[in-house]
Amino acid sequence: MKIKGDFLGILITSVVMVFFFWRSVPRSTVNSTKSVIPKAKSITVNEKQRNFLTRMRNIQYGRKQTIKEACRKYKNDIGEVDVFKKPPWNIAVNDEYRFIYCFTPKVASTSWKRILLVLNGFMNDTGDQPQYVVNRAGMSSFHYLDERSPKDIKYILDSYTKFMFTRNPFSRVLSAFRNKLAPDTNYSQSDVWRKKLGYYISTLYNKNNEPVVDKDTSYDLTFKDFVRFLIDENQTNHKHWENIHWGYQYDRCRPCEIKYDIIGNFETLQDDSKYIMKITGTSDVTSFPSSNGSNPTNSSSKTSLQSYFSGLPLEYVRSLYERFKIDFEMFGYKRPTLNIPYK
Repeated sequence: MKIKGDFLGILITSVVMVFFFWRSVPRSTVNSTKSVIPKAKSITVNEKQRNFLTRMRNIQYGRKQTIKEACRKYKNDIGEVDVFKKPPWNIAVNDEYRFIYCFTPKVASTSWKRILLVLNGFMNDTGDQPQYVVNRAGMSSFHYLDERSPKDIKYILDSYTKFMFTRNPFSRVLSAFRNKLAPDTNYSQSDVWRKKLGYYISTLYNKNNEPVVDKDTSYDLTFKDFVRFLIDENQTNHKHWENIHWGYQYDRCRPCEIKYDIIGNFETLQDDSKYIMKITGTSDVTSFPSSNGSNPTNSSSKTSLQSYFSGLPLEYVRSLYERFKIDFEMFGYKRPTLNIPYK
C-alpha cells in the first residue's frame, strides 16, 4: 500500500508540473505552424506610420480617380483588352506575399525587379547582381500573370495587391535617350542600341542623306533628331517607334481594365515604394535599393529637362505632347509649356 501511495503522489506531482510548464510556454512557441502563403499580413503601426498610411491612401484615391476619368474620356482611343484571357505579359506575380507588379522600363523597374529577385530567392541582396543580369537571367525566374488560367487570373486580380509605376512622359523619353542612345552614354549595351536604332535615325535625318552605319567616330545622334523620330508620322510602322522604353504607359499595364490598388509615381518613388512595401509586408524582408545599379540619368530634374527641351522647336514639343497626351492626363501630369516641360 505504501508503494501505491508513493506512486500516486509522484503521478499527481508530475501532472501539476506539466500543467504549470504548459502555462509558461509562449503561445508563439506552441503554435509554430504557419501557412507558406500568408492570407493577410497584419500591420503594426505607430502614430507616425498611421499618419503616413492615411496620407498615402488619400493620394492613391486621387490618382485612381484621375485614371478613372481618363479611361472614360479616351475609351475609344484606348480600346479594350480582355485581361482574363490575355493580360499584359509584363505583370509579375508573387504568391507568397500576394501581390502583382506591372513593370514599365525607365520607371524604376530595375529597382523593383531587384526586390522581386530577393523575395523569390534568386538574390540574397538587392545589390548582388549587375543590371543586365537583373533584366535578363533574373526575369526568367519570375512568375507571370499571363501564365495562369483565366480562373486563376480572376482570383489574383480580385484578391492580390496590385501596383504599377508611372513617370512624366517627357522625362521618360529623355531618360531613354540619355541611357540608350546618347553619344556620351556609359550604358554597357549602347553599341547594340546604336546598331538597331541610333544609326538609323542619324541616317534618316542626315542633311546629306549619307549613311553613318558602323562609323563610331561620326555617331552624333541628337536629342532633337530622336524626338523628331518619335513624332514622325512616316515612322509609325518602324518596330522601335513604340519601343517599350518610351511607348505608351497606359498600354503597358492596362489600368482601365486592371484596377490597381497602388499607382506609384517615379517622381515620388521613395514614399510610394515605402507604402507598397509596408502594405505587402515586404519591408521586413528587404529594403528599396539605391539607383546605383540601374544607370540613372537624372532626367527628371528641372535642370536636365530645361537643358534638353529648350533646344527643341516649339512644334516638336507640341507634337510630342500630343503623342503622349493620354499618358499625361491619365497619370496626372500637367500639360507642359515651352518654358516648363515637366509636371
